[in-house]
Amino acid sequence: MADTGKNTTVIDGSVDSDANVAGRIVSVVKQAGLYGVETYEKSLERSFGFQKKIAGITGVKPYGTLVETQEKVVMGVSGAATNLLRGVLS
Repeated sequence: MADTGKNTTVIDGSVDSDANVAGRIVSVVKQAGLYGVETYEKSLERSFGFQKKIAGITGVKPYGTLVETQEKVVMGVSGAATNLLRGVLS
């Protein structure tokens, strides 16, 4: 019985198809990761914005100072982490 080469073509086609699907999956996961990073940053910003409003309403100066200091520290550390994640996901 002679080999017609059809089996080789089918296998090669399925490998190409699998690689294409894997590439799409990786792309979707990266996009989801970037979306998660952006959502995290926005939630931090909104949280600190809310805390600042509360500090302004209460008029307690030490509380306002504490919120500002906490914001600087947290945003600095999380900014470094999110920049690193963006680099990995890009």
